[in-house]
Amino acid sequence: MPLLARSGHLKPLGKPGQNARKWYATVELERVGRDPVWLDKAIRIVDRLVREANGDKKGKRLESPLPGDASLN
Repeated sequence: MPLLARSGHLKPLGKPGQNARKWYATVELERVGRDPVWLDKAIRIVDRLVREANGDKKGKRLESPLPGDASLN
């Protein structure tokens, strides 16, 4: 939920401060949980943010061999 709130896709109740606890209306969460369009967008947002946070590490190789690694010589 923090990722969706930061992206503006999910709005907390009131106007909480940056480090304040966020509260969400249960009826709103139930409503958006039944909306396939909203869920599709939410999944895409979370997927993108997680990939950016991980730096797209999957499949990347080191540019130069590590010292003492004879298998790459």
